Amino acid sequence: MTKEELITIFNTVQKKFEDEINEDYFLQRLKPYTDSDGFIEYHKLAMFAYNESLASSKGFLFEVLSEVLVDKE
Repeated sequence: MTKEELITIFNTVQKKFEDEINEDYFLQRLKPYTDSDGFIEYHKLAMFAYNESLASSKGFLFEVLSEVLVDKE
């Protein structure tokens, strides 16, 4: 695989994630961290950011590796 092919795969996966993750997605994911009035405490917001960063990184890496390693024939 060439560097250009890998960059193309990264860009393709990144575009997929951009199309799937929007404001509604994040609002839905934030719900477990909010109180009954819809507010979120700072420490819970930090945990949300941490957990979402891990999940997004793992998902992105999995998608890239799937594109690279899975034989499409």
